[in-house]
Amino acid sequence: MKIGEGWFWSNNFFHWQKRKEKVYCYVTPILGGVKAQLYMTGTASFCELEARTDDSSHAGLYKMMALAESWLEMYSEGELDKIHQDKYSIHNPNGVWKFDTEKKEWWI
Repeated sequence: MKIGEGWFWSNNFFHWQKRKEKVYCYVTPILGGVKAQLYMTGTASFCELEARTDDSSHAGLYKMMALAESWLEMYSEGELDKIHQDKYSIHNPNGVWKFDTEKKEWWI
């Protein structure tokens, strides 16, 4: 299986990782699928974006890597206002993530 340029595998965390300027992405195999996440560099916090697929095949992995690559290109400057408008941001009330303020729960 050929992975795109710049990605490296972490045996410690069981994911692929790539950084561009002020953001980085993880692409992680999960039970029954693959997830992609975008984080701001220099922070130890929740991800800013997260997407999942229930396709655990190579096609699902490539789909999540392609999405993560697009995030790295679009959001490399780390502009949170722009990132929070993405449909995969928990900060976007019209996005795929939903939030219950009373229970403090997120879900797709």
